[in-house]
Amino acid sequence: LHTREGLKQRQAVEAVLRGREEGRAACPGMEAGILCCMMCVGPETANWEANAETVETAAEYLGRGVVGIDLAGAEGIVPLRNFAPLFRRAGELGIPFTCHAGDSPGPDTVADALDFGSAMMATAAPGRRNKVAERAAAAAARARRQKQFEFGAMLPLISSADVEDDQPGIREIVKTFSFREEPFLADFALGSSQLEHAGGLVPGEQGGLRGLVLLHPVAGAEIMAEVAQSLMPNRHVVAVEDLQSRRRVAFKDGRLRVFVRAERTASDDPARVAVRVQLREDAPGSAWTWPVQEGTFILAAEQPPVPAFVPPPLGKPRDVHWTDSDIYPDRLFAGACLRGIRAADRWSEVGLDYEMEVPSSENAVVHTKMPVWTLNPQLLAAVTDGFPLWRSHERFPGAFSFPFRVRRIALHAPLAEGMRLHCYLRNTGVTPRSLIVDILVSDGNGKLVLELRGYEELTERVPDEYRQLLLSPVTTYLTKPLAVDLLGSPATRVASAMVTDVPYPLFERNEEIWLKTLSNIVLNKTERGDFADLSGSASRRTEWLFGRIAAKEAVRRFLQENYQARWCPADVQIWRDDSGKPHPIGSWKDFLGAPIDLAIAHTAQFVVAVVAANARVGVDVESRDRELSEEFTHGVFLPEELELAVRAVNAPSAVIRFWCAKEAVSKALGTGIRYSPRELVVESFQAETGEMTVALTGQWLEPFKQFKGRSISVSSTVVKGHVLASCFIPESLF
Repeated sequence: LHTREGLKQRQAVEAVLRGREEGRAACPGMEAGILCCMMCVGPETANWEANAETVETAAEYLGRGVVGIDLAGAEGIVPLRNFAPLFRRAGELGIPFTCHAGDSPGPDTVADALDFGSAMMATAAPGRRNKVAERAAAAAARARRQKQFEFGAMLPLISSADVEDDQPGIREIVKTFSFREEPFLADFALGSSQLEHAGGLVPGEQGGLRGLVLLHPVAGAEIMAEVAQSLMPNRHVVAVEDLQSRRRVAFKDGRLRVFVRAERTASDDPARVAVRVQLREDAPGSAWTWPVQEGTFILAAEQPPVPAFVPPPLGKPRDVHWTDSDIYPDRLFAGACLRGIRAADRWSEVGLDYEMEVPSSENAVVHTKMPVWTLNPQLLAAVTDGFPLWRSHERFPGAFSFPFRVRRIALHAPLAEGMRLHCYLRNTGVTPRSLIVDILVSDGNGKLVLELRGYEELTERVPDEYRQLLLSPVTTYLTKPLAVDLLGSPATRVASAMVTDVPYPLFERNEEIWLKTLSNIVLNKTERGDFADLSGSASRRTEWLFGRIAAKEAVRRFLQENYQARWCPADVQIWRDDSGKPHPIGSWKDFLGAPIDLAIAHTAQFVVAVVAANARVGVDVESRDRELSEEFTHGVFLPEELELAVRAVNAPSAVIRFWCAKEAVSKALGTGIRYSPRELVVESFQAETGEMTVALTGQWLEPFKQFKGRSISVSSTVVKGHVLASCFIPESLF
């Protein structure tokens, strides 16, 4: 309208700006912003050049009084979506915009306007405005959700987040992430997705057992990148600098609530925008001064040119020819959504050459079939899995690591799903606790499409069987069986589990990460709750956990040896009755041909469990060098027992054997030391063989009258500096 008499758009805008300044001078404190309006006067081609000029003119005066653009005029003449290129250009120029929608054509235009990224202006007759607007907004939301589900959604992880703070240059959001809504997050579990056979659930389904799931740095990076993108919606992330994972936070019951804060900072390049983003958990004492993860995200309006690439040399390479079937799950335990590595060709002590395929993002999140990632955490997870794959070589037995930092990620080109990529990992540095590598990714045609510089993982060596347990819990054991003769060669079927070298420092350091990881692999849901309720030091909880591990592995070994059946540790639940006696339970009991009994004993350095069929079993263990006080000795032994011990070659060791025998008998009876230990009487002892007999007297005979006049045979021996006593009482006596 302003240009019909020959006035130019720039002249019209400048005239209005002068009037704005006069108004601000006349009315101090009053502010006004100018919307430059495009017009719909017929087919979109009727005044396309004028509307395009409006967009460019608004960009020229943006921030100098002009605050945005608008599309006005009659609705319904042509579909609103026909104007999409104009709004896309406005987005590229960073111009906020609105458009009238939801009046004549109905709610579909509101969905189009929202897809453009505009603020919505719904119009209606007086008295009906609120209801019409509400119906239009609801219908538009439904249409938008359906469109997102079918055709993809931007910012897929934070689209439903609550905004806590939103001001120029700053945005803070909060959201609870869950495996139900974002199922791909469960694929970051530490360990196999098959932790139980009896659960009846498809691995990865809501409610199924999975290993410890931490917020992986690449998942956190995607969340932070999306917040940065939402702060600067007309630009896209081209690089990430100094991405750090300072601490590890785990999902609890499949959920994790986090706060994310993004703030625009100074950029060295005027063509780019820098946004500093921090992520913290929702926990007492959590603060922005010590975030879980943080990094600086670099955004640009245009994609930088793709650099040429020549693969870096690999020193002293060895041909390995690993295929994906060799890699998953024998070397890597990544979940299905993250399994992008297809082959590894060459390995050396300083690097690895491998090929990968950009993973499919279909159904990675529930609300859309095809999430439109900002960074693509699935891609980055597959790329960085080259590090543990490199370290999985037999040259590094027991190598284990956790991602910690990457100094720079550069995204040089968009990468489509299914695209085949060539990756080159090269070791560039070593610290006392970590290894640093560069990972360069090529399209195979001489172009560098992605690079990670200064990628760093905290590394340590663990017993190789621990790492194998994560990869294959159904076939791996952390314990060794006892020789049957050490148990007195019982006349029934038995199985045992013993561990004497628990590396307690491993379970105490790094925020007890290995203690948490191991407990999630071997315990079922009920047992995990019991473990979480334990108090005390990490060492004490580790001792408890290895008691459970030994018990489970004794049962698993019994099932394998006698029924050729393999079960996972979590399939064997250990339940204690009111007397504290452990009982193994699980659906595997339906396949047994005879009842079995279980006994556990442990010290800080020796853990043992024994399973027996058709018998009640008892076992106890004590350090051979344990010193028993005189008060304790006279409280648990009769004078006749002490005299019997004195006649042995090694009297102190005999006393320890006698005490272990009493404990073993009380465990076999299922009571523990409920009554006076002096009334469990060691009647005979053969020092040469360690065999002895124990008689029940006094109060012990009240619940166990069948043992009146009947002695119980107990075997004892010395194993790795510990006295081990065991007994087997026929089930027929109960």
